[in-house]
Amino acid sequence: MASFSQFGNDLHTGKRSYNIVGRRKLWYSVAAVMILVAILGPVLRGGFTFGIEFTGGSEFVLSNTTTLDQGPAAAAVADVVPAAVPKISAVGSDGIRCRPISSPTPRAARFVQLSPRRTASNLPR
Repeated sequence: MASFSQFGNDLHTGKRSYNIVGRRKLWYSVAAVMILVAILGPVLRGGFTFGIEFTGGSEFVLSNTTTLDQGPAAAAVADVVPAAVPKISAVGSDGIRCRPISSPTPRAARFVQLSPRRTASNLPR
């Protein structure tokens, strides 16, 4: 520990120094490589996998189940939303997570379907 504190003291007092500014091209290239890795890393992995927070929808979690059979969960989703294709996964040793996935609709199209355009003639009075 004493050698590390002595090293810091030498840097502070000026007994020891490193030419960081004089080797700025080296440090710029190191920073550029790190930025390139940060950008290319997710791209080469196949992109990002967005969770329910970004994609929207519903998620049902069944806890303390005696069996991890996925059939009843798929049937329950089919009863509520017949066109949905559920994504069912086991959570731990006693839980099931079920997320109904329907056919993808662009967000703008869903917005238009759910809320008609308001004009001066059809505003509520």
